[in-house]
Amino acid sequence: MVRGWSAGETQDGRVVAIWEDDNAAAYEEIQAAVRTDPDSRRAQHHRAQLPALITATEEISMSSTIDAASQADVNARRQP
Repeated sequence: MVRGWSAGETQDGRVVAIWEDDNAAAYEEIQAAVRTDPDSRRAQHHRAQLPALITATEEISMSSTIDAASQADVNARRQP
């Protein structure tokens, strides 16, 4: 399971993380693996003991408007 991601900060100080999955099924597979991972559960428990680090979250699913063939061409051009 591989996913691409990037992070940044908006002008108003929000931290934004963007994940790119192949499709919705791949996203669900990764989420299921995270939910059942013992290390993830331990991390969630530990995080609950800490002061609030995150004040709000927002999750938005987006789909590419580029067809697969065009996307493959774009990805090929990115290769060194």
